Amino acid sequence: MFPWEIESRVESKQRDNEANRSKQAVWAARHPEERKAKDRRRRENDPEYLQRWRSENPERVKEHLKKQYSTDEHRIYMREYMRKYRERKKKEAEEAAKIAKNEE
Repeated sequence: MFPWEIESRVESKQRDNEANRSKQAVWAARHPEERKAKDRRRRENDPEYLQRWRSENPERVKEHLKKQYSTDEHRIYMREYMRKYRERKKKEAEEAAKIAKNEE
C-alpha cells in the first residue's frame, strides 16, 4: 500500500467517526428515555466504568469541569451555598462559645 493511500484511509476514518458521533447525538436527542435506560444498564453491569474512564481521560475531565464551573449559574449557586455555609459556621462557633462560657 502506498503512503498516500494510508493517509486517505486515515482521513476517511476520521470523517466516518465524526459522522457517527453526529448521528449518535441526533439519536440520543430523539430518544432520551432509551438513552437513560441504556446508561443505567451499563452502570449496573459495570459500576467502575466511570472511574476508569475518568482516570484514562484526565484532559477531557478537566475541560468539562472548566466549562461547567465557568457558567454564571454555577457562580450564583456557589455564592448562595457559601453564604449559607458561613452563616451555619458562625452559628456553630457562637454555640460553642456559649457552651464554653457556661462551663467556666
